[in-house]
Amino acid sequence: MKILLLIGDITIGGGAERVVINLANALFELKYNVKIFSFYKQGQDIAYELNENIKIDYLYHKSKTDVKKEKPLYK
Repeated sequence: MKILLLIGDITIGGGAERVVINLANALFELKYNVKIFSFYKQGQDIAYELNENIKIDYLYHKSKTDVKKEKPLYK
């Protein structure tokens, strides 16, 4: 079974990020196909240890303020 975990920014290193990393590692150990999708990437690395077989995809590789300036939701 494939599982996709969503989070705002996996590189921040807070409590929610720790929970996502721990959940991804635990599900991978149970033989699930796990992928993490992070909307932003402000930092260079994630703060917690992630199994090397779990892939992380990012939507934006910029800060949140830069994205808001480039793509406003309304005029």
